[in-house]
Amino acid sequence: MANPSTADIKGDTTIIWGTGEGYSSMGHVQRVRDLLTGEEVEISDGDGEAAAAVLFNSRNELEVEFIVKTGDQLPTRGASIQIGGLASVVTERERAWEAKGAMKCVIKAKRWSFAQ
Repeated sequence: MANPSTADIKGDTTIIWGTGEGYSSMGHVQRVRDLLTGEEVEISDGDGEAAAAVLFNSRNELEVEFIVKTGDQLPTRGASIQIGGLASVVTERERAWEAKGAMKCVIKAKRWSFAQ
């Protein structure tokens, strides 16, 4: 019988971090939000109305919720993570909760078009 005070993490562990930093960890992904965004400048016509837009500095902003075992080393700001085969850079990390040997974390990461 499983011990109810510990957690076994099972399932798809598709978020990986720490490669090349002397450690590697994985977590069970619960949710991913992938937002394509960037900068824009509107070009006005002679009447001051928008006539065109220039889109640049495109990037994907990811928000990933995942579960890891308590005590696992978490990625730091600037660390590379891989999710779904795409590498991104961590910009924020939050520990949402911790219980029974498991911890839920939320990471925000960016993938710039020049880094693809």
